[in-house]
Amino acid sequence: MLDDLFSFNPVPVNPTKDIDVEKALALPEDEDGIRPFIAKEELVGDIISKYPDVAMVLINCGMHCITCGAALYESLEEACYVHGLDPDDVTKDVNDYLTESLKEMLKEQEEKKALDEKKDEKKDE
Repeated sequence: MLDDLFSFNPVPVNPTKDIDVEKALALPEDEDGIRPFIAKEELVGDIISKYPDVAMVLINCGMHCITCGAALYESLEEACYVHGLDPDDVTKDVNDYLTESLKEMLKEQEEKKALDEKKDEKKDE
């Protein structure tokens, strides 16, 4: 049961609202459809400042001390090595999470737009 609690689900239940959609859509997708929101060279503290929800992704990857002082000054790559993690895998997991969050945000926007259009049509009748 604990495994289910801590297993990583790349599809966010509550997508992060910290994504600038316009900038995100300008990012190129890789062959897996993942956008490069972050790079392993970025500081962990900077990443979490930009995308607070990513903290849970890092915890699920095995990086449990993301709030320690070192997180402010360590790159994601350095932090991964300290924790015995592959920085490329962790970077991909974070970018996958953020890409899925973007997709969820776009889906919500489309659904809202469709509802608004239906409301407008009823008003016009």
